[in-house]
Parts: sequence; C-alpha cells; structure tokens
Amino acid sequence: MEKIKKILVTGGAGFIGSNLCKKLVEKGYDVTVLDNLNPQIHGSNPLVTSPLYKSLPAQLKFVKGSITDRK
Repeated sequence: MEKIKKILVTGGAGFIGSNLCKKLVEKGYDVTVLDNLNPQIHGSNPLVTSPLYKSLPAQLKFVKGSITDRK
C-alpha cells in the first residue's frame, strides 16, 4: 500500500502556487496551503472576490497565515 505524501505550499493562493496545488491534488497528494491573502494581490475580500483563491481545489486544506508568524 502506497503512503500518501503530504505537501505544504507556502504562497499557495498566488498565481504559481495555485496552479502547482491543482497539479499536486490531481496527482493524489495531500496538500496544505499557507497564504496570507495579501489584499494587494487578492483584493479586500479574497474569500469572495479572488479568482486565484477561488480556483483552489476543494480537497486541499487552507490556512490563512504567514510563515513569519510563530503561532
């Protein structure tokens, strides 16, 4: 039995990251995205208006945050 590989993609809601996440999910990886949803890129209400965020596959786990935040 093959073990499912877990992958963390930082900046996964950006242009490159979101496309990478789509491919990884298609290949069967367990993907977690960490992104701060910067308003400069995603707008003031990214959960509703950001096409990049909205394009992320439903199968992945999304965490809003930054790698610089120790919490």
